[in-house]
Amino acid sequence: MRKFFSIATLLVPLVCYSQEPATIDLLHIKFGGPFPIDPAFPAKPIKGGLPSYSIVVPMPEPSPLNVFFEYRVDIMFDTGNVFAAHASRTFRSMSTCTQNWSSVKAALMSAFHLKPINNGLRSMFEGEAGDIEAQVGCNYPMGSPYTELSLYLGSKSGREHFANELRPYINKDGR
Repeated sequence: MRKFFSIATLLVPLVCYSQEPATIDLLHIKFGGPFPIDPAFPAKPIKGGLPSYSIVVPMPEPSPLNVFFEYRVDIMFDTGNVFAAHASRTFRSMSTCTQNWSSVKAALMSAFHLKPINNGLRSMFEGEAGDIEAQVGCNYPMGSPYTELSLYLGSKSGREHFANELRPYINKDGR
């Protein structure tokens, strides 16, 4: 009987890992809703830890955002909803970065109907549409000889909810 349980505990995880989840294009993530694929193992909050957790998702090849190989999704513990996504890619030159920046900006504007927010920077785009906000930019990270194309896409209300959930951990009096 003990041998059966030992073998079963070895085989059950193999069954879970044998099923490959589908890849989800970042352009199809519903901000303010649950991530569309169930986790292999549910995330559990840590006492005194952040009110959210992050998962890394492979970007499907046919995506207009396939310049990014993967992206990170931030999910709230209390609601189970996605509130932000981040992606980045390093390039050897600013010209290559800005070429890719243009295509990422165009894909986001088309998918989310973003209205640009004028920030005065040539290699930075900020836009919003309803509850969705986006930032895409090329920059040189401190100390790096390489440029980085970075993307933030998220929900304004989700960002506010995250900040409200985090506030009690930052200030002892909850303000």
